[in-house]
Amino acid sequence: MKKGKSMLSKMNLINEVGAYVNTIDQLYKSSILNRRGKTTNGELFTEVIAEELLRLDIKNRLKEINEVVRESGYRVITHDGVVTTGHKEEDSNRKEERVAIQLFNLSQSGKIFNGIGRIMDYQVPLKNSSADKGLGKIDLISLVDDCMVLIEFKINENRETLLRCVLEIATYYQVLSKSKFLNSYSNEFGSPKRIKKAVLIVIDSLHYKEMLELRNGERRHLEKLMDTLEVQVFCMDPVSFEVQTL
Repeated sequence: MKKGKSMLSKMNLINEVGAYVNTIDQLYKSSILNRRGKTTNGELFTEVIAEELLRLDIKNRLKEINEVVRESGYRVITHDGVVTTGHKEEDSNRKEERVAIQLFNLSQSGKIFNGIGRIMDYQVPLKNSSADKGLGKIDLISLVDDCMVLIEFKINENRETLLRCVLEIATYYQVLSKSKFLNSYSNEFGSPKRIKKAVLIVIDSLHYKEMLELRNGERRHLEKLMDTLEVQVFCMDPVSFEVQTL
């Protein structure tokens, strides 16, 4: 019999998680988080991983990540809602950026999205200099009352697991210099005082199906991990752009 991913034992998976946690700032990038399927005893890979991360006190481990202070601030003045051109073909990241800009432009026209409020910025950089290798960008920033929301956005074509998305935005939150970030947007947006974390997915995506399973009680460890890391998931209709809480 050919050995595949489904032949991985729970203990082997747990051992892998332990090794990756030692480089906590890189954990969200590890391929282990995107494994789909079940262990030899029938448990979902992502459920085993989520359970082990909770046991390893992932919330406090993430706090070990040092903030990167972006000296020039986080507001990028060239973010004017215009999509740059020059790409003959688009990967999912590029498509996500284009849709994110569409959402930004809708908010610039007065659109307030259910749950996440008004989109204020997109593709917000985390790097301070070229020495800060491996740091990505926050897909969307929104404002709800006095709270800024960091949003990890995934379109239907994205094949990552919801677990990976949750850990990505939780990691970005730790890397972010909170005081510098709030100050970067205070003049324009009424001095926001708090920061929240969210993931925005679309209907009928793999992430959406995972959330339905979670609500049906099939992903209780992932649900507990989301609660522990204070990450909320919202779902968007890719046609109407209407957003709902799942």
